[in-house]
Amino acid sequence: METRKEEYDYTSRFHRISKTTFYRPLLDVDVSAESGPETFSALIDSGTEVTIMSSEIAQLIGISPVGKKSGTVSGFGDKKGFVAEVRIIVPEFPSEVVTTNVVFVDGVSSDFPFDILLGQEDFFRRFTIRFEKHRNKFFLSFP
Repeated sequence: METRKEEYDYTSRFHRISKTTFYRPLLDVDVSAESGPETFSALIDSGTEVTIMSSEIAQLIGISPVGKKSGTVSGFGDKKGFVAEVRIIVPEFPSEVVTTNVVFVDGVSSDFPFDILLGQEDFFRRFTIRFEKHRNKFFLSFP
């Protein structure tokens, strides 16, 4: 079986307060649940266990918090939210659907220049991810 591999550039973002440019492994992904897919910017974060999304995304893809299990994420301040299942597709790997539970919280989009933190659970199990920070490149592969 042939391994499929894609190379991506880190995305630069200028931080107004520190006046520094940061390079991050950002990736556009398609996310769906009750309604059709929507495309969002996601940070691939090897330090995050679960995938975290903005509660605004839940509304866009037709997920209501009513009746959902509550969830709290820590690390950038405790944020309370709810847990729901979504499907994530990396456009370059359209046949590889990652179905995972996500914690939806308020304020992710306003706090950071991305909509999603892609955590280790499920996404890192599905793809092999290699970071080459010194080259500002990252790679996704699927066996």
